[in-house]
Amino acid sequence: AASTPAEKASALQKIQLNSTKLSRATAPIPQFFHELNFRPNLNVAVRIAIEMNLFSALPSNGNAISAAGLAQKINNTDEEFVLRISRVLGAFDILSESLGPLYSHTPFSRFLLHPSGKASTKHLFDNMLHAQANSTIGYWKENGFRNPEDAGNSPFTYAHGKRDMSVFDIFQTMPEQMALFNDAMSITNALGVRQVVQLYSFGKLVPNSEGVVLVDVGGGKGHVINE
Repeated sequence: AASTPAEKASALQKIQLNSTKLSRATAPIPQFFHELNFRPNLNVAVRIAIEMNLFSALPSNGNAISAAGLAQKINNTDEEFVLRISRVLGAFDILSESLGPLYSHTPFSRFLLHPSGKASTKHLFDNMLHAQANSTIGYWKENGFRNPEDAGNSPFTYAHGKRDMSVFDIFQTMPEQMALFNDAMSITNALGVRQVVQLYSFGKLVPNSEGVVLVDVGGGKGHVINE
């Protein structure tokens, strides 16, 4: 039986992997096709829900509420729009949906109330997904379908209409986005940084066969180092 955090994480990962394989093996192609191509709608719905404070409007005690009730608690919206967003979130189990329809929190929707959960979702959607969407397919047609080797002329650079500027060079010109990035990097703290740290021994640095020690100095606010 698994006893250490690493063993428990590994066992859970195997269960999830086998479950995913079973789901994929039994899902008909039309279902898989629709899941793949309509998945961006879920990302959009989550991002809108965060911006309109829909998750904050849900009763914190776990009680269910109607779209009309939510609309009364949210500024600048109406029942129809709240229902559209809520139904998408309910279909993907981001929210719990019951007859009515009524909506209530799930563990994941509560997680999205956490500041770093909000920041990370905003960063990945506003900064990174934006760059991916706006560099496809133009960047690759111009530069060839190969791994980018120039940090100053990456898909992120292309998406922002820049040249010879890295991601961080661009963020320096966008203070709000840079602040969002730094807040988003604290997501490991919310996910359980202690468990992450325990998965690797940081007591020493081991060079490779060529004597090179490569260290990735990440962003954020020092939460991993503090741990």
